[in-house]
Amino acid sequence: MSHDPADGPVADPARPRHFHPRIAAICALVALIVVIVAALVASSVSSHNAKANTSGNHGNVLALNPGSAPSGSIPGGTLPAAGLVTLDGKITDLKSLTAGQPTLVNFFSETCAPCIREMPALQHLSEATHGRLRVIGIDVEDSLADTKAFVKRTGVSYPIARDPQSLVLSGFGVTIIPTTLAVSADGHIVAHNFGQFGSGDLEPWVTRNLKITP
Repeated sequence: MSHDPADGPVADPARPRHFHPRIAAICALVALIVVIVAALVASSVSSHNAKANTSGNHGNVLALNPGSAPSGSIPGGTLPAAGLVTLDGKITDLKSLTAGQPTLVNFFSETCAPCIREMPALQHLSEATHGRLRVIGIDVEDSLADTKAFVKRTGVSYPIARDPQSLVLSGFGVTIIPTTLAVSADGHIVAHNFGQFGSGDLEPWVTRNLKITP
């Protein structure tokens, strides 16, 4: 096809194209905005996933901050003398709560579904041992109001205390709930169980580790 000189010069395809400086600046600004928006979206998604992975509503793992957590070990160690709070506001600790009697210590949260599912078995064990075994529940990171509402809702009658900052549980290096400790009468941890007990597993576990048969 012939070129009409009146249409102006024909662009040489072999020559590089040069953009006006203002156009180049606008393109660079748009690219920068796209990068910033993408970074903000990625950060938001990451934060949402982290919350979902650590929420008691979605599993049985809590995100714990050890802070000034007490020293402790599982099993065989002695109980840490760290502060717990009773439902009537008194300061106590595991050593006092378990003194002089074989005890089952169950760490739970009111938003932890596996914790809730195994509570009827703990309640039954508390009643069936007729005072030979003490069962104690330790609510981790919940408010006092939530703990009281949870106790009322589940109907458990064994003693409940609170570990509001997770200092006791994280002092054992544990981030999983439910966690259950078998504590001997002389205050030593003789066994532990991470996660929910399987159906029919709790009573044989207690008999094996604390020599108590319901």
